[in-house]
Amino acid sequence: MISDGTWLLGLQVPRIAGDACLPAIAVCSECRMSEAALSAEAAAADRSDPLREYRGKFALPVGADGQPLCYLCGHSLGLAPKSARGRLEEALADWEQLGVLGHEQGRAPWIDYAEPLREPLALLCGAQPDEVWR
Repeated sequence: MISDGTWLLGLQVPRIAGDACLPAIAVCSECRMSEAALSAEAAAADRSDPLREYRGKFALPVGADGQPLCYLCGHSLGLAPKSARGRLEEALADWEQLGVLGHEQGRAPWIDYAEPLREPLALLCGAQPDEVWR
């Protein structure tokens, strides 16, 4: 997470009013676009983004002032889905109430959670699908 005055790859990253965050290049002295032009371009791209409706489904990290931070961490799990807490609490409740039976009798049984990964994992490690599952 990056907030006011943070440096990223030698470039200072500013906080931008509203929903938009400018990429670090916006403050680069060699940048050919003004901050205003880049901000306008980013706002236009946001308005036409077909995934824009999903923004509200994720928790946005905020700074000490309560304002959203630019989230530029490429090696994280990403932004937390707002629905995750409820799903985790549901799984924990099933685990507490059902124990091992939750594998098959929980509201969202977890016995087969890894099944969709069988073929991609097999391709990744050069194995047959039945060699990476069970």
